[in-house]
Amino acid sequence: FQAALTANPQAADAAYYLGVAHIGADDLVSAQAAFNRAISLEPQFAPGYLGRAQVGIALGADASAIITDFNTATLLDPNFIDAYLGRAVFNMQRGNYEDAEEDIAAAEELDPQSALVQYRKAVVALAQQQYSIALEAAFAALDLDVTLLPAYLAKAEAEQGMALYQESVATMQT
Repeated sequence: FQAALTANPQAADAAYYLGVAHIGADDLVSAQAAFNRAISLEPQFAPGYLGRAQVGIALGADASAIITDFNTATLLDPNFIDAYLGRAVFNMQRGNYEDAEEDIAAAEELDPQSALVQYRKAVVALAQQQYSIALEAAFAALDLDVTLLPAYLAKAEAEQGMALYQESVATMQT
């Protein structure tokens, strides 16, 4: 991506993917610089704001700056499911379950057949000890994608919360 950006220095998407590569290499400072470059090249480029929010979380940035980046990403691209899911996870971690549920609902409206959306729905429900909702969402996630391994853990946790211990053990063995 560095070569692509060198060949086309105005490519916001190349800068974005360079940032993603830096995250994978655990170089958050370089990732942040790449996302900032993507935004400076194309201020309407929603993925740049998502990337910057994700790096902000990892670097412990101010919560208001992180939310602003998530909000900007969803405003620029109202169909950007990853931005809704990222903001939902961030809000859930901060105990803002109502806001997280709103983002999950928005993502689910955009793509009700997304296993990842259903998994995140299960996780938010688990955080609130809403085990029946979590179990239903985990089942839906696994019906859509049996390879989404974290959904098995969410399903098992929901089963344990509902005192379905044998089912939980079977889920974990799967």
